[in-house]
Amino acid sequence: MRTDGIVPKDISFLILEDTVLFQRKILVELKKMGFSGHTIVTPSVKEAISLAINEEIDFIVVDYYLPDGTGVEFIEAVRGMDGHKKTPILMVTTADGVSNMIDAINSGASNYMVKPWEPAEFPEKIHYCWKKSKE
Repeated sequence: MRTDGIVPKDISFLILEDTVLFQRKILVELKKMGFSGHTIVTPSVKEAISLAINEEIDFIVVDYYLPDGTGVEFIEAVRGMDGHKKTPILMVTTADGVSNMIDAINSGASNYMVKPWEPAEFPEKIHYCWKKSKE
């Protein structure tokens, strides 16, 4: 796997998102960027934590508000795992308050993006998160 800041196209993604429309939008964005690795989508914090423990996950995209918890709770759990201390995590959410952003970053999110996003914003955030994880 490359470590020079360029995101390898074969990495695996975990998408923790409960809205089907945004699940699809994220998958389309990843496909447009040329990613071909394994991608797992779940709407459940509990299931996502299990997946983070049991699957090889290289990058996480997570919503803030979820049916069984918050993205912040998920990020805190994942950052406590040995295998995910530096995994890139992008918070993608409609929660646009400054306190939400601060909570997400303080919990360990690599970056934060508000839905809906501008076309160039998603790839920029993915690349930023990847580069930050390699510092």
